[in-house]
Amino acid sequence: MSYTRAVRTGGGIDGSEILTYEGIPTICIGIPVRYEHTNYGMVAYQDFAYTVKLVEEIITGLSSEKIAAF
Repeated sequence: MSYTRAVRTGGGIDGSEILTYEGIPTICIGIPVRYEHTNYGMVAYQDFAYTVKLVEEIITGLSSEKIAAF
């Protein structure tokens, strides 16, 4: 599976409000999108498929211990 790990240095997501005020661990997973802020954003199918696989792996790998470690 191909992916790029990055740390955002600007902008924001709605999940940051949850983390800031409630202390709930959040994760932001982004897919490269062309024409992102329009009505017809375009995504490469392979990027979408890899993202689905990544989310599946994260969810199936969760345990109470991993969540508590945050």
